[in-house]
Amino acid sequence: MKRVIAAVTAAVLLLNPITSLAAIRAPKEPSEQKMTPAELNGYTEQRWAQLNDNILEYEEIRDLIHLFNPDMDTAWNQMDDNARDIKASVNLLLDARDKTNDMYKDSVAQIEIRPIPDEQKKAAIAQLEPMKQLAEAAAATAHQFNQNYLNMQKKSASTRPLYQAEDSVVYGVQTLMAGYKTVEANLNMLKQLVDMYQESFNTYRELQEVGQATATDVLKAQADLVSAKSNYAKLKITEQQLYNQLITLCGWPAGAQVKIGDIPVPDQARVDVMNPDADADKAANSNADIKSLHSAKRSHTSAGLDAYFGKEEEMKAYARANLKTVYANVEAARLGYEAACAGREAGRLSKKQAETMYKQGLTSKTQYLGTLIEAVQKEAAYTTAVDNYEQAVLDYEAALRGSIDAKL
Repeated sequence: MKRVIAAVTAAVLLLNPITSLAAIRAPKEPSEQKMTPAELNGYTEQRWAQLNDNILEYEEIRDLIHLFNPDMDTAWNQMDDNARDIKASVNLLLDARDKTNDMYKDSVAQIEIRPIPDEQKKAAIAQLEPMKQLAEAAAATAHQFNQNYLNMQKKSASTRPLYQAEDSVVYGVQTLMAGYKTVEANLNMLKQLVDMYQESFNTYRELQEVGQATATDVLKAQADLVSAKSNYAKLKITEQQLYNQLITLCGWPAGAQVKIGDIPVPDQARVDVMNPDADADKAANSNADIKSLHSAKRSHTSAGLDAYFGKEEEMKAYARANLKTVYANVEAARLGYEAACAGREAGRLSKKQAETMYKQGLTSKTQYLGTLIEAVQKEAAYTTAVDNYEQAVLDYEAALRGSIDAKL
């Protein structure tokens, strides 16, 4: 069982320097003096080394929050600060949603005016759809965390179940990391698009000089380049904000050089155990809002009790229905992920074929660049779909634990 983490003494820090994280349990008993930090905190040496490197892996989040979150290492009853951090982080995701939607609209407009068959346009636009899904899920998460934050303020430190608070922070950081990786993927896509649009612009100018492209063609290529650069600059700011929020919540100082790992595709076993019909009562009975209703003062008159039980049943019905909605989101995200897998493979195949044809002189440079752009967009769409799928699974698991809002 994990030990409660206490502040580290200066002597321990000097004897056991850590590159990025510093909140470990110091020896308290004579028998602990010769124990390593890993032994003191209940970890193997290998696992402790992983938690203390400068790589943030998705599966490490729960341990990092438990050990190194700035507030957890001093007192769990300061989780209100974490709730506000999470709330601020989700607000950043909402801002990222707006920027991503703008980027989506720009990308659709660019695809619409490209000289390619309508079916290819439809396919390219369809690959962009997953970009919007995770951002919309973040909006719902922001509402949920706002309710969680308000609930936490109403409970005293002595009665608040601290493990639920930690669960909420872990869930929020997982959401934040999924959002960050989506923004990162779109940023990488934009960086590649900038390079390709620059090359396309240069090509059209060369073609114009020999009478094979019009001034309109050049202006259009220039507009695409300027738009991509602008979107990149805007999203880069959001990416840096999310990055700092993410690493500081996991114990690193803002600005630290931390490698952020990928979000794994959800294990099918996590999805296979989902049964919204069988899980509905569990979700309702474990819901934090309903438990708060149970602990609140209430009238013991006949009318007061009728109102209380009526409200309780309404909230339980809402929690049950919400679980089914969340499950539907899981199924939709799974289908989106499968479609993105197919799209990515199709994009890679098209890219390989286009490279061969271009080397053999069987396709123009502008057509070749257009195919490369589509392939880049499909790669980004795949990453977004994975993040969206994981987020949907997280939401279901959170609803089952009772963390999802049950207030009407």
